[in-house]
Amino acid sequence: MFGGLLAFLGIYAGSAAKAAKDNYDMKKITRTVDEKGNVHYADRLCNEYINGERVKRVETTDKNGVKLYSTVGVNSSKVYDTSYGRGIQQLFEISEHDKQDAIERGKLAYMQYNPYFGRSVTTEIATGRTITCLFKWEHGDKPIYKKWYFRPECQDKFGYRETVKGDYGIDITKEEYYKLQTIGISYSNLPSDQKVLNDLWGRN
Repeated sequence: MFGGLLAFLGIYAGSAAKAAKDNYDMKKITRTVDEKGNVHYADRLCNEYINGERVKRVETTDKNGVKLYSTVGVNSSKVYDTSYGRGIQQLFEISEHDKQDAIERGKLAYMQYNPYFGRSVTTEIATGRTITCLFKWEHGDKPIYKKWYFRPECQDKFGYRETVKGDYGIDITKEEYYKLQTIGISYSNLPSDQKVLNDLWGRN
């Protein structure tokens, strides 16, 4: 019996030593350092670690109901990073590409994916604000060019192409009007308030 116990302990010690070696080898192979200086690696069972702490993935949702994925320390509960799911991240990457392309072409707006609306909307580069309407009236003595922004304090998420009642927009130049136009559009070309529209038409 004593001999059997010794044999078992020997097998256990050998197994533990092999596991330790496997973990060491796996750590060397998988070790990376992110832009924040955090050291990432995995053990032989593919458990992930950051700065020596085992981490887990936690799924939550943001205020718009879009899923967020956080990397959290198992012992410390420290949140190492939070991001959207792969599909949403790809939409953000496409938006950033569109933004850089718009800047290179001298445009003032681009199509940006916005989780609040759940879609891409025309977004002004300088302010990051959603444009709900671009209006032009080139009849009469003096042409009119205007833009309207989405106003979250007055509108819900379905109003990304609507103007607020009584809002006469912001006067802009002809050049700005055309530079704000995007290939894909989410804005309207007429203000939603009929009185505002009639007043603009009647200005000339």
